Amino acid sequence: MQKKSKMKSMYVSLITIAALIFSTSCNHNSHEHGDNQDHDHSKKEAETGKAETTEHQEHGTLELDNGNKWPANVETTAGIAEMKYLLVEFNDKPEQFSVLRGELDVIFTSILKQCTMTGEAHNQLHNYLLPLRDMFPSLESDDEMMARNAFNKIDSHLNMYSDYFE
Repeated sequence: MQKKSKMKSMYVSLITIAALIFSTSCNHNSHEHGDNQDHDHSKKEAETGKAETTEHQEHGTLELDNGNKWPANVETTAGIAEMKYLLVEFNDKPEQFSVLRGELDVIFTSILKQCTMTGEAHNQLHNYLLPLRDMFPSLESDDEMMARNAFNKIDSHLNMYSDYFE
């Protein structure tokens, strides 16, 4: 039981680090485009270690580019493909869900670190990624049905990537 608690603590730390990297990446691009509000928000988040609940932090609506898919960088598309592969190859044993969550977190963090997208394509990628990240913790639920449900939601969400990005 203590080992499971340490694992959860480690994953929470990884998620926090990923969120900080993600917000830094977002704000670097926003700052380049003159959006100082996002930059100030990220600075406050980094200083406090907490994300404030604002409209910026909530998930936006994922939309197409006037009916067309958004261009995505190769690293993002490869990362999504790698996540999909993990789900296809998943050993469907309850004790493996937390391992899967850790593997997904690593890939997710890698996608954020390698993000080179800008403008509205970048914003839409965030609208896609943030809900995905929010699904990961449920994989570690003590309720096996909840973990399996999270797995199915993640699988469905990953399959939706190609509907919005190319």
